Amino acid sequence: MGRKNWLFSASPKGAAASACAYSIVETCKANGIDPEKYLIYIFTQCPMKSA
Repeated sequence: MGRKNWLFSASPKGAAASACAYSIVETCKANGIDPEKYLIYIFTQCPMKSA
């Protein structure tokens, strides 16, 4: 799934961000964790740094 999707990344940083997100989702699946709930938890509990 990932190989063809990387072709549509607008920049190398975008491709790296996509790979990171894909890795988190697949790790959740491998460990029996609901990826959607995990991502919601991360984004609501962790402070975001401003650019």
